[in-house]
Amino acid sequence: MTPREKAEKAKQHLDDELAKAVHAELREMLVSELEREPDIDRQVEIVKRLQLHRQTKQMYERYAAQLLVDAHKAHEQTLMDQLRERLHPWSGA
Repeated sequence: MTPREKAEKAKQHLDDELAKAVHAELREMLVSELEREPDIDRQVEIVKRLQLHRQTKQMYERYAAQLLVDAHKAHEQTLMDQLRERLHPWSGA
C-alpha cells in the first residue's frame, strides 16, 4: 500500500460516522471502567488501553495528514512552475 493510499484510507476512516461512534463509545467504556475500578494495577492496565486507543487514532490522523502535505507540495510546485514561466517564458523549462 502506498503512502497516498494509506492517507486516503485513514481519512475515510476518520470521516466515517460509524468509526467516530465506535471510537467515542470505546473511550467512554474505558473511562467508565477506570472510574469504577478500585484496584490500582487494573487501573494502570486500563490507562494503558486508553493510551493505545489514543495512539491508534493519532496514527490515523498522521496518515491522513499526508494528503494535506501532498496537496501543499502540488500547489507549491504549480506556483514554482508558473513563476519559472513568467521569469523565463522563452526557455520552455
